[in-house]
Formats: sequence, structure tokens, C-alpha cells
Amino acid sequence: MPWIRAITAPLDTLRSAGLSWKQLPVDDLGVVTERESDSMQLAIDFIGPDELNEAGVGVWHVPWGKNKLRISCTPCPPQIATLGWFHSY
Repeated sequence: MPWIRAITAPLDTLRSAGLSWKQLPVDDLGVVTERESDSMQLAIDFIGPDELNEAGVGVWHVPWGKNKLRISCTPCPPQIATLGWFHSY
């Protein structure tokens, strides 16, 4: 079930956080894009415990109780920064 979608502005318009690579915590996960004009999409979904693990570059699975979270970070066409989430009752 989709949960959160966050999209950055184009990467070449973002300001630096001011940290050098050596200062980043080792648990940060780097993602690479071919064009600095691309935006990046972060998607977080709830998935069932038996759903296949297609984890790979830019996709991670995290145990969450009896289920899992699928977290993916992928390049997408340049756009304005947005944040969206889905509710289910």
C-alpha cells in the first residue's frame, strides 16, 4: 500500500548541506543520478511479509512489525518539490 511520496526540486538547484563526504554518517545511503537537472523521488510503501524482496540499487526493505516497509529513491524528471501521503481507513 503506498504511503509517502516526496520529490525534490531539480538537484542542481539545491544548496549544499555544508558537510564534506567524510563527515556523513556511515548509515546514509547514497543514490546516483545521471543528470543533475533531475529531481529525486523518495517513496515509502507498506508491503506484506510474503511480498518478494526486489531490493537493489535505490530500493531497501525494513521490517515493520509483521509487515515490511519498502523504501525507494529514484531519479525522476525535473519538477517542483512536493510531499504527498495516502490515507486508508
